[in-house]
Amino acid sequence: MKRINKTLALMMTCLLVAFSSVFVACDDSDAPDTNQIKGGVSLNAAQLQVTRGGYMQFKGSGLDQIETIVFPGNVTVADIEVVDNYTIRCLVPEAAVPGKVKMIYGDKTIETGAIAFTEPIKFEGFSPANVKAGDTLTIKGTYLNYIDHVMFATGEAVAVTPTRYEIKVVVPVDASTGRVFLAMTVVEGTETLINQIAAKEELVVAKPTEIKLPDTKVKAGSTISITGSLLRLVKTVHFLNADGVNVAQADPTKDITSISVAVPANALSGEVVLGLHSGIVIPAGEIKLVEPTAAIADLKPSYGIDETVVISGTDLDLVTKAAFTGGEAAAVTLTEGKINLKVTAAVKSGVITLTLANGNTLSVAGFETTKPVATFPSNATPLDELSIVSTLGSRVKTVKFGDLEAPAIATDKGFKVKVPLDAQTAPITMIMDNGEIVAVDIFFTISAYTFCAVAEFAEETTTVGSLLKCTVVNGANLKDVKLNGNSTGYILNGNVLFVNVGRNTGTQTMTLVSVSGTEVPYEVKVVGAGLVETVLYDTPLEINGWGGVDLPVAIDVPLPANSKIRIRVAKANSDLQVIDGYWGMGPNWAITDDAKKNTIVFSSDALKAGYVDVDFSGFHDENGNAWWDGKIKFNADGVIVSSVSVITDYSPAKTIYDTPVTIGGWDKSAQIEASVFASATVGQVITVVTSGVASDAQGSLKTASDGWPAIASGTEYFDIKGDFTLPITADVLTKLKSTGLIVSGKNYTIEKVTLK
Repeated sequence: MKRINKTLALMMTCLLVAFSSVFVACDDSDAPDTNQIKGGVSLNAAQLQVTRGGYMQFKGSGLDQIETIVFPGNVTVADIEVVDNYTIRCLVPEAAVPGKVKMIYGDKTIETGAIAFTEPIKFEGFSPANVKAGDTLTIKGTYLNYIDHVMFATGEAVAVTPTRYEIKVVVPVDASTGRVFLAMTVVEGTETLINQIAAKEELVVAKPTEIKLPDTKVKAGSTISITGSLLRLVKTVHFLNADGVNVAQADPTKDITSISVAVPANALSGEVVLGLHSGIVIPAGEIKLVEPTAAIADLKPSYGIDETVVISGTDLDLVTKAAFTGGEAAAVTLTEGKINLKVTAAVKSGVITLTLANGNTLSVAGFETTKPVATFPSNATPLDELSIVSTLGSRVKTVKFGDLEAPAIATDKGFKVKVPLDAQTAPITMIMDNGEIVAVDIFFTISAYTFCAVAEFAEETTTVGSLLKCTVVNGANLKDVKLNGNSTGYILNGNVLFVNVGRNTGTQTMTLVSVSGTEVPYEVKVVGAGLVETVLYDTPLEINGWGGVDLPVAIDVPLPANSKIRIRVAKANSDLQVIDGYWGMGPNWAITDDAKKNTIVFSSDALKAGYVDVDFSGFHDENGNAWWDGKIKFNADGVIVSSVSVITDYSPAKTIYDTPVTIGGWDKSAQIEASVFASATVGQVITVVTSGVASDAQGSLKTASDGWPAIASGTEYFDIKGDFTLPITADVLTKLKSTGLIVSGKNYTIEKVTLK
């Protein structure tokens, strides 16, 4: 049975077998009262809690006529003592058991209630003091017949059938040195408890001794023999770094002097311990494991991609993985007792690492990759493109000129590389695709260049509308400056160069072109700052008689983001029509419906402000597709256009909602009040900044009016891949100012909402 401990504090426990009153009335009345004693022979009360060898008392009338008293167990007592007129008593026999007592006089019998015993269980000791599993242990004491189990320091409890004074129990195989406990099962309501009485002294249980391991090196996977005494007690053998190995025992009760176990593949040299059936472990000594030896067979000076490296040696079957320097470890199998490894592009010169099942490693030296052999010229000028003849040219990824690195491009005969602008005379090295560095055995000289190049930029960034400023060398040889491949305006004042960076923000490519044809590119950063106006045309145009006047220049399209065309007006005697360059009929003069033509009309009252801003995003072709080629025609009667500019808003977007909301299955939303849009205008854009966008994510933009209808066509729900926007039209603005905006959907997170 499994042990359930409820250890009693005292070493000697008095067990109450029953819990009745000392005297119990024999009728429905309370405990004895001599005033209630009846006439004749009658029992009024009896002592029901008794001790063997002690007295049991009876109260009633006429009890002196009782001839014999019979205790349960059919034990008869005739020696009855009359105490007084109402009381008799007798000694409780040792053989009595719990049950009802019979009082006999003549041919009549009176029965008491069931008696119970108050008796002390005593644990006097055990013998012998030293045992081994399988021996019989004798336990002495009194009232031991109430004990149902014996517990040892370890292992399962052992069921016993004791006598009143003695218990004999066979020491189990899982017992160990320690205290011995006597246990009795007690049921209290629905709970079963184990009361225990502990011995004063420890019982000594023998363990295996004289243990010996092999004194020679052993190989992982082989079977070894362990000798010693009492090895039948061994359940498992534990090697360093490995799980315990179960020991096969035909009969654990019979002594054996040797056991055989297989050494686990992942075992390490070191201590071995034996796990006994008792759960304790004992040291068995140390073992040393065989380690493999390895070397590259028929070693070559170098190895190329797809060549095979053969490793030979001893005990290579212990190797599970192998890895070149720089390569990934791969599982290995032996071929005729050897390991064959294929060289890949990733591997580097260096040791080959062999890994055993136990995690130990073995290094194999001598491996070298085949390197490129290249012929470089003895000198060059910065930005020269060198055509290098080389073996393994495709494996050269970059060339370092001192500390400056330049990409290499493979050719049929080797590779090409451009000398960096700032290169100086220094050693040259080639960097292979596996990261190995190959020195070039040549003294390489860098000659001075004559083309124009930047010496220093004045600032890290240039603002749209400003000029980029830098100092240059060889400025006299400057022929042109390009921005993103197209010529741009510039001014060269001595060695100071000023460059027009255009209207686009972000990283732009500025290229200096010299008279020799050498082009030197630079990446420059262009940033915006608020509202920037760039004048495109500033010669006055007078439009009369509704005859139509073309803007003499075509505007570069598409316009930068957040841009519009600003038309400044000096005179406004009529409305002004702004039309595409084909009288509103789009490409091929195909739009014939006047209502659909590309025409925007500004009233004379609107022109009195001095300018109007035009959004051409609504211009289209005959099929309704967005289109505008940058040409403008004006039509009016008495209007003077003084200039045409591009207005770009580089100011940052205003955050109108900044509490992140994780949108699950249409269960949450961001609700933005109408007051937030009090100063919003037509043409601004609302942007929902997102994160964690799932592949099936959808967005939704609605008003807060009853039923949460879509704020515009197509915004009820739509697929999203990232941030999404809502352009503010006149209709959308009315709804925003009336009910606000609700952003919802499924399977993404709203990080913030901005307005610009």
